[in-house]
Amino acid sequence: MFLIFLKQEKSKVLSFCTTRCHHRHRYAISKLSLATDSQSLKRQNNLHSSSGSSSNTNFLQNAATAASNAVNSSGKETNGQVKNGFFGSSSPPPQRLQSSNNDNIYMPKINLSPEEEELFTLLKQVASAYAPNTTLRVAGGWVRDKILATPEFNARSSSTTQRLTSKYSSKGRGNSVILNNSVTQQQQPLDIDIALDDMLGRHFAEFINTWLCTHGKDSISYGVVMSNPDKSKHLETATMKLGQFWIDLVNLRAEEYVSNSRIPDLMRIGTPEEDAYRRDLTINALFYNINENTIEDLTDRGITDLQKGIIATPLRPLTTLLDDPLRILRSIRFAARLRFTMDNKLRIAAKDERVRWALSQKVSRERIGGELDLMLRSPDPVGAIRLLINLDLISTVIPTNATNLSTQQQLELNGCYGQGLALLSTTHDYLLQCSITPPHWCQKKIVTESSSLYGVTDGTLMEDEDARRMLWYASFLKPLHNYYDAFYSRTEKKTVRPHGKKSHRSIIMHTVIDQLKRSARDAENIEKIIRASNEFSECLSNSLDNSMTMAVLLHGIKIQKKSYKSDDGTTVETVECSKNSDNGRLIVHSDMVQDPIWTRCMDYRLKLSNIMEKVGPLWRAALILSLSEQLSSLNHGDEFDVAIEGDVIEQSHEEIRQGIIDTYDAFAVSLMQLGLVGIWSERPLLNGVQVKSILQNIPKGPIFRHIMDDQIKWMRLHPGGNKDVLIKYLKDCYPDFA
Repeated sequence: MFLIFLKQEKSKVLSFCTTRCHHRHRYAISKLSLATDSQSLKRQNNLHSSSGSSSNTNFLQNAATAASNAVNSSGKETNGQVKNGFFGSSSPPPQRLQSSNNDNIYMPKINLSPEEEELFTLLKQVASAYAPNTTLRVAGGWVRDKILATPEFNARSSSTTQRLTSKYSSKGRGNSVILNNSVTQQQQPLDIDIALDDMLGRHFAEFINTWLCTHGKDSISYGVVMSNPDKSKHLETATMKLGQFWIDLVNLRAEEYVSNSRIPDLMRIGTPEEDAYRRDLTINALFYNINENTIEDLTDRGITDLQKGIIATPLRPLTTLLDDPLRILRSIRFAARLRFTMDNKLRIAAKDERVRWALSQKVSRERIGGELDLMLRSPDPVGAIRLLINLDLISTVIPTNATNLSTQQQLELNGCYGQGLALLSTTHDYLLQCSITPPHWCQKKIVTESSSLYGVTDGTLMEDEDARRMLWYASFLKPLHNYYDAFYSRTEKKTVRPHGKKSHRSIIMHTVIDQLKRSARDAENIEKIIRASNEFSECLSNSLDNSMTMAVLLHGIKIQKKSYKSDDGTTVETVECSKNSDNGRLIVHSDMVQDPIWTRCMDYRLKLSNIMEKVGPLWRAALILSLSEQLSSLNHGDEFDVAIEGDVIEQSHEEIRQGIIDTYDAFAVSLMQLGLVGIWSERPLLNGVQVKSILQNIPKGPIFRHIMDDQIKWMRLHPGGNKDVLIKYLKDCYPDFA
């Protein structure tokens, strides 16, 4: 009925519309195709910026809104006009309309914060004063993220997984963070890209400073990043901070590629349409026209793909990927970050062998490693890795460079990717379970108490994004680490390890540093997690160690920091050791006690302290990786492949799984009760000078290091021990040096 009514009133609309549309102000107006009538409707430039509250004006606004979303969805342009326009803050409230293919289309309206309103007002004033013919557009992620924050898209995502974005920050440029499970509408992207249609960015930056000085304000320094195609910086960019925002000023561009490089061979200032179509994805090709306060969807697909949750390219996928093969990794990253689905045509193009070749030949390892790192920072690292494997890209992204392998060995090596995905998935699922129902050792009160002994900050993995990222790396790469360890172990008599400057590097160090070009610190942390997880697994598979875990819990062995007031009113902190007794809690003097149970528990403490000292603050990641490896082995074990009396087997499987989790929970609690959280920061009671004053005849050589290690060993066996007792111990152990 609405369309019939609209057809009857079409003449009223046409009388208020002109056939002129400025090339800088593409308002994206659709043809009005009603029944047999194909005549196009064109909107006057100032239709939605005009004031007034007459019913005639309201009707025109509603009609133009309907026209821009009406039945013609062929995706073609008519007389240079791009269809499916979406109006901004001056348009009527969002309306739900019905298209010819029965898809629900929403008219999003960007809600600007007061700070953004102030910024855009300033930019418009500058343009009006010094560049009246320049159209200012916000490009890229800001537009996408602002649309995703509208009620329509929030309603869509509320029924599925909450969408997280990495461009929300509270610290400014260079400190963007991924928030765990709480993206609020009050938080705003702080990086804004401003596209100019007729000048370079540094010219407009100079205009901004001229305007500020003219109006009695201080000028703002700005930096110019020159065009550097070798570093994938294809355009000159001016960067400056206005208020709380960092803005990048850059001109619109058009580009052409040569076959053997992802760097454009020809670049020039382009039209808005050319700039939109050369972008990687439709959802990143949206503009916000600051001059007119409107959203511009010049590819005709950006809004629709956002609404449907689709990752697609503006042009033919294969052409887009061969022009710049890094775009396939960006596509996967955005799919993981936004929890979107990749377009089928894009999937097919991604599996083309030419794309894999282009990715390996045209794109630097630094860029590939950077994209993988961003994938693992996303809300869905498992989905990102699964896409890399399913699209046959994983061996290009993470090559092993193994040579002289038999067919069987190569198959086993390739199988490490699938095993890594399974372990990563299990780890991710368990961490998600912990976020919903935290185990005892992850509860905030327990975490705070256990970390107070050495004054360290020990948070859960849900609070530590960087530790989570290291855990994702370690989970995926651990099967590769295990394979290489086993390979060299099996063939050590036949195989000579590679020689050379980097021959001492493990497969983890080689992969992370040489192939992915991540930092040595990241590589060391990943390897720490993997090695500590192996040591934790060894402890938990040892029946004697398991019995000691239970002894710590059953006897209530606890080492913690206590504070009390001294006679002069000052606060004194001390280490308190205690255990259960028939008469309640018993305070233990660890350097004098003769209790055999306490002594055995302290021996157990010494063993675990060696693991905790090496892994440091990443101990939680290592323990969860060890647990996840057990759960993954259980989930993919042969013993449950055949279902006989399925209900019994399912129950048994769940019981075994819960038993594994309970064992690890008990082990983690024992670590905390033994006062091992933060032991990596423990300082010796006696420094080197004091030791030399006590043992004055210490000869030069490694013996001094041995004595200092002996001191640390004594301290861990006697937590809170007296310094005088330690001195007596050292003199008794080394009488020749006393």
